[in-house]
Amino acid sequence: MPRTFVCSVVRSVALSASRQDEEESKSLAPPLVIHHVALRTSNITNAIDFYSLLGFECECRFRAGPARAAWLHLGSATGKEEDSATVPGCRLEIIEVPPHMLPQRTNVDKAFNYNDNAYDQDYARAPPSRRPPPRALDLLLNQTLLGLNHICLDVSSQVQAMSIETFQPDDTDSSTDNETRTASLLDWLETINSKSVNQFGKALRVGLPPRQQIIGNSVYELAFVYDADGCLVEFLSHVSDLEQNIDDGWKPWDGKGFSGGGDSGLDSMEGGVITGTGAGKLGR
Repeated sequence: MPRTFVCSVVRSVALSASRQDEEESKSLAPPLVIHHVALRTSNITNAIDFYSLLGFECECRFRAGPARAAWLHLGSATGKEEDSATVPGCRLEIIEVPPHMLPQRTNVDKAFNYNDNAYDQDYARAPPSRRPPPRALDLLLNQTLLGLNHICLDVSSQVQAMSIETFQPDDTDSSTDNETRTASLLDWLETINSKSVNQFGKALRVGLPPRQQIIGNSVYELAFVYDADGCLVEFLSHVSDLEQNIDDGWKPWDGKGFSGGGDSGLDSMEGGVITGTGAGKLGR
């Protein structure tokens, strides 16, 4: 068989395959990304202040009907001006409900637990014209409500970048030696809490202090706080990966013990609820 004929056939097959790959790539739709998660607030300034503690910046302000609104985003991971576009999936839309449109608490609210005695007392004592606006329902205590529940921020890189100094007394000369230890999610939360107290005079309101949980084959620390309106925000920090396979816990629950991931899937960590020294909790 002539060599020129063989080469011609090879080129023809390669060209056909290349055209087929090009047509297939054109037929594939680009992947979708989450543009934003929307939250309603009674005070957009307080909401922007709260999320600024976590690195969110105001991308733009606008009107949504009678309401003031804003897009907040997490800054570019590179820090370069040319890469200042927002990170996909890291944008919040904050919508302020005008004061005259805010619903007042009614007897129906008694069916739900707000888990904030100070807020309840302030509301009960104040005259109708000066009552604080209603908060979002406490979804940690009302876990049968359906729909969107919380947003979660992965803070693993920030926790791992922290260096915690500890002071160990030296028995020989009574001096102190500085040592470092691995930071925890509690350490990170305390820095955010101090920042909130210093900037706004308000401490974080913690719904669930840091705990460890096994998810898949990895160990995470997680914690929940309330934002300025009582919406849940979760912080997640990766601790380590496990070599052994972990049961997913999806077997029918027998009504005993912890359901999901085994009895050891959720263990209490050191520390507890963060207590601030500011003028009040972040929110109201």
